[in-house]
Amino acid sequence: MLVAINKVQAVVDSVEHSWQVRELPDVVEAAISIAPKWVITMATENALHIIEAGNSQKYADAARWLKQVKRAYTFLGKTADWSGFYMGLSQKHSRKRKLMAEFEAIGL
Repeated sequence: MLVAINKVQAVVDSVEHSWQVRELPDVVEAAISIAPKWVITMATENALHIIEAGNSQKYADAARWLKQVKRAYTFLGKTADWSGFYMGLSQKHSRKRKLMAEFEAIGL
């Protein structure tokens, strides 16, 4: 399975912006139990790209990416790491009300 993840990563790396790959969310979902650290890296990168750009139309996408990050941290038994990351992120972006609403709606 790690070989499959490496192949997927090679495809993703060949695309300039991985958040534009439509199949990526499904790959990330499937990879949580196989390569959770990869999921954390990939999903965090995609979420932060949306959030930092202030692209409010895509905040729901960012929240879904972060839900995958949370699931990967949970799979690894690192809920404290997730909590610290999420707390810092939500404090930094607390003025983005639409983003905070998306976080709440998805259960982050």
